[in-house]
Amino acid sequence: MRFQPSTYQIISTLNGLGLKHEDQPNSKGWLSIQCPNPSHFEQVHDNCSINLNSGFISCFSCGYGKKGSPAKTIVNAVMDRLNFSYREAVQFIEQGL
Repeated sequence: MRFQPSTYQIISTLNGLGLKHEDQPNSKGWLSIQCPNPSHFEQVHDNCSINLNSGFISCFSCGYGKKGSPAKTIVNAVMDRLNFSYREAVQFIEQGL
């Protein structure tokens, strides 16, 4: 069973990772964020989004989580940014930092 974080956990995790983001999602639940890809760490949040309903991430600039590449979620973002295992990333998110 796949871990499904709450909206609060997603926002809290973005903040804990120091990833900038908009205040409100669009009508479909997508929130613009700073890309969590360590090799694409831009200081803007115009090209990457996370869906607050599913936790899926998609960057239009570097392709992080886009079609044709492995799907990425907030769990993957924690794993990529902090070099955590899946279990460690889930614990990080669940503990609310």
